Amino acid sequence: MGNEAEARRILAAAAARAEELLKAGPAAIPADDSVAGVGAKQLAWFYCFASPDSTKALDWANKAYTTEPNSPATASILAYALLLKDQYEWAKPLIESAGDNQIAGLVRAKIQLKEGNTTQATQTLKTTIAKDPSSLAAEEALALLKAQGIEYMPPVDPDVLRTIMGETFGDTFIPRFAKPEDAIGLQFNVRGNKFTYGGGFGATVAIVNNTAEPMIVSDNGLFKGNIRIDAAVTGDLNRKMPALIVRRVRTTPEIAPGQSMLIPVQLVTGQLRALLLDHPQASLSIEFTLYIDPVVDGEGKVTNRLVNLPPARVTISRPGIELTGQYLRNRFNSISTGQAGQKIITAQLFIGLLKEQQIMANRTPLYRFRYADWMPPLLESALLHESGLLRHPGNGEWVVKAHTLADMIGLKLNQDLTAAVAESINNVAWPVRMMTLYLLSHESGSQFNSVLDWAAQQDASQAVRDMARALQMPVPPAK
Repeated sequence: MGNEAEARRILAAAAARAEELLKAGPAAIPADDSVAGVGAKQLAWFYCFASPDSTKALDWANKAYTTEPNSPATASILAYALLLKDQYEWAKPLIESAGDNQIAGLVRAKIQLKEGNTTQATQTLKTTIAKDPSSLAAEEALALLKAQGIEYMPPVDPDVLRTIMGETFGDTFIPRFAKPEDAIGLQFNVRGNKFTYGGGFGATVAIVNNTAEPMIVSDNGLFKGNIRIDAAVTGDLNRKMPALIVRRVRTTPEIAPGQSMLIPVQLVTGQLRALLLDHPQASLSIEFTLYIDPVVDGEGKVTNRLVNLPPARVTISRPGIELTGQYLRNRFNSISTGQAGQKIITAQLFIGLLKEQQIMANRTPLYRFRYADWMPPLLESALLHESGLLRHPGNGEWVVKAHTLADMIGLKLNQDLTAAVAESINNVAWPVRMMTLYLLSHESGSQFNSVLDWAAQQDASQAVRDMARALQMPVPPAK
């Protein structure tokens, strides 16, 4: 069932908007306005049938008739508006030239009833209804028949017609009704449910067309193309991450019958990625909730726009790293012998452990957390050593350095680390220079503006120069 009060409110607002623009004149109506095609005749009809108001109906009907005196439709509406004011003597001559449209028939029937000609009025009402049984004028005619104690019988029995059509064409001549939530399927798939530290895990969202017709992906379609994924972290840490991923997808304009739209999604992103990387020893469970075309109800609860279609959920676990001294030393030694990919993974782990130690400093540990006094020097030396992750002189090491600098964002830098990072300002590889500027600007604030000014003018890379300009911060006023 619809909301009748809301529907009437919308209709009234549309009518008020139309009146406002019509009174202002054609020049005031924007070309793309939804009421641009509404005129005095349409407003007169609206106030006659959709939202009865005899005064407004007659006012707009007179205006319409002045503009279109030879229009049978306009004459019929004016005659009906006159009847609303009980001005039958004025309506009768108008209706004689109004043709045989439905509203004209309704006016004639009302005049016949007024004159006591019930038999003729009954026949006129039946003929009027048959012209368009679904119209508002037909509803008025049906009400008049009922007031006379007469039940309207349509000239064609729909049940008989359906039986005949079914025998002729089979059951498929009337499409089977499918509930919207049954017409669309929602799948949320992840390969595996357990991932180690530093491992990225993605998912595939599948929007399935369960109907026999193409499903158009548009703002007016069953699926508008919007997805939202929330994350809830439990275990050693508890976090809620609403709207972790919000995307509008239009990979295809339509989904064929029985087919799917596949949407790849990287789940380790944003604040979730930071949480996972900054807590290597935490054992966590992450529940992801997928919504399509999400809406928020009056209580603040997120649902799918198709409220009877439940959101899809998947749960993934990320065990904490079991640290041992031998494990860390083996990873440390791999820096000098491993390939670039291995070094990047080691950098991510060591920086994550340093961040974790900073988070746990001077507080009760949030979870079972292994620490030894020798660990920070070992982890930092992996970055600071002459052949370490930040200072290795080889030109081919720039990829490792760029990844290392990116992972260090959010790490509180001591003097030694700051000095090691600063050495990369003049690195031959522009991605390394860019990450260096980004990291140091966030660490030093406006005090770093002079270096950014220099880079914005002198760096050989346009990308680095643009980044340097974007990173410059306003200098706080002197106290």
